[in-house]
Amino acid sequence: MVLLIAVALAFACAGRIIFKKWYNPVSIFCFLWMGIFILYVLRLKPYYDISTKTEMIFLLQLLGFTFGGLIAYSNRVRITPQKRAIEENGIKSDVRELRYGIYFLMCAYAIYVLWGDTAQIIDGLKMGMSFDEMEMAGMITEGNNTGFRVFEKIFIMFPVTYSISAVAATELLLTEGKKEKKHWILLILNIVIVMLYSLQHGARIMLFMFFITYASAYILSGKANKYIKVVRKTVLILCVVTAVLCVYLSVSRGIDIKELLMSIYHYFAGCVPHLHVVIESIEPTHEYTLGATALNGFLSPMLILLKGAGIMSATPHLNSLASKYIALPEIPSVVGNGVGMNAFVSSGY
Repeated sequence: MVLLIAVALAFACAGRIIFKKWYNPVSIFCFLWMGIFILYVLRLKPYYDISTKTEMIFLLQLLGFTFGGLIAYSNRVRITPQKRAIEENGIKSDVRELRYGIYFLMCAYAIYVLWGDTAQIIDGLKMGMSFDEMEMAGMITEGNNTGFRVFEKIFIMFPVTYSISAVAATELLLTEGKKEKKHWILLILNIVIVMLYSLQHGARIMLFMFFITYASAYILSGKANKYIKVVRKTVLILCVVTAVLCVYLSVSRGIDIKELLMSIYHYFAGCVPHLHVVIESIEPTHEYTLGATALNGFLSPMLILLKGAGIMSATPHLNSLASKYIALPEIPSVVGNGVGMNAFVSSGY
């Protein structure tokens, strides 16, 4: 583990030298994982030791991301919000900008899909039920996932839900010039979608992503112009409100502040032994997916379309196997003496 911490630190410093600034993908990624490794070493919970194989997976994860970042840097194309061609360091490129009309329609449809699964949660809250009580009663679910609803979720709702915080934060804080009405509409849509998703799942992950995205954009934005000052104040208030909501959701689940802090620690540090446990459970099966697991994000939507069009009647064995192992971390596991964990493993998984 000491070797992993040293390698992460070395790669983070290398990123600083190559990119000539600390705010670069390689340094941020490596510092994040260096912090996670340090938290695991502290052992504030009685975690299991991890195997050498698991350490090698973490090492390959650091190597893969670092070299991927360097390749992207050597082939970079600058993206700006202005409608003009640009040339920088001999690289010519066309600019890209958000198509607000199309994105607003996608957001509206995502809200429609989310509302259909959220209405019963709101009814439960009106009756004074906690999120845990609603979960036990089967009210907190993924909703109807059959027929056309699968297409709605996979091709519209999920892409919009997971992208909108990054899109809105970038448009509001990292683009120059006066903020127009469309920027504020995007922020409002972002808040509505995050609230509906959090209510539907009774989870804090989307609120946490919202907080991290806007806080990061706030730090990176600086005070470039007078319009940014108004936005920065608005975003600061939103970050505070989001933090309060995360605490509220935790308290509503019967978690006190001390447990909340330990829960945050566990979310970060617990993924290290959890990866070890998941890998150890897979190894005896001798089942290999030959890349289908890594490419599942590309293959699954295509297979769903083919099945929906009647071109394919059954899912290929490798893809079914990949789906099984992608879902495997969701099953609760024991990662230490009396310590449970699920969902979070590592991007190296």
